[in-house]
Amino acid sequence: MLGCARSPSQAVGPSRISTEQHDPSLPSDSGEISQPNPIAVGGHHPRIDQLESIVQAPGRFLVERLPQKWKRRLETNKSEDARREEAVRVSQDYLRENDLDDVYIDVRRYEPGEQWARLYANDRIAPVWKYTGGSLSLIRYSLFPGRALHRDNYNPYTNTLSINSTRPIRSLLRAGDAKEYRKHKDWLGTYSAAQLLPVVPLVHQWNVSKDVIGYAQANDRWALERKLYPYVYGDLAGSAVSETLGFFPIGTGATQVVAPIALRVLGTGVGRLTGFAKVHELEGERETADETP
Repeated sequence: MLGCARSPSQAVGPSRISTEQHDPSLPSDSGEISQPNPIAVGGHHPRIDQLESIVQAPGRFLVERLPQKWKRRLETNKSEDARREEAVRVSQDYLRENDLDDVYIDVRRYEPGEQWARLYANDRIAPVWKYTGGSLSLIRYSLFPGRALHRDNYNPYTNTLSINSTRPIRSLLRAGDAKEYRKHKDWLGTYSAAQLLPVVPLVHQWNVSKDVIGYAQANDRWALERKLYPYVYGDLAGSAVSETLGFFPIGTGATQVVAPIALRVLGTGVGRLTGFAKVHELEGERETADETP
């Protein structure tokens, strides 16, 4: 399998990951290791790290100036490495349960050359799509590094799950993308290219959201499920607003740029509130069930 032979700086270890230049795989919550996905962890990358610092500076600036009570809500007892480790573990558990052990997991990596090699080796994608849609996806990968943008992503053309954030919910949903793409294995290239069309990405996102919530329910993981609702509902609402505005653009000039962004943020906010309301409703149902003799 491409990428299984690794240099000493990418050796596979027994237990955990870190942002150092090594590549340990993670155990599941049960402590068992069963056919773990091939994982590679990025090391020091001066130019990308500098870009990351610049891109993330506005966010850090705003967080530092939040009221103290809001800051406390954002704070966590877990370190950045621990949160990233959790994101990888949650994603890998999901992939393993869905028999997707061949998906590459790249953690904070920027390796365009290796991505091109994976594209060439991916025989699930027809050549016509591999060298059109696949090439475009890797040009985007090269020009807009997910590592610098803290963006998680699954690329069906290279069969790679890139985890660059420290948010387990986000990485889990991107792992859900892998399953949804693989459902269309007989026409994977066509389905992947169709994501550039209107509405198709929204349908894809809806299916992924349902599946991941169902996964949490099937495994009786309420702590995970309750975190999913606000995030999933917010993303779906924001995407729905964007798709609608694609058919019915509003305003002219600067308004045509600003208004869609503002409306998407508003839609996402409303979706988040709806998600929190759903959690409150389900918590009430669970409490009632627990009190019933």
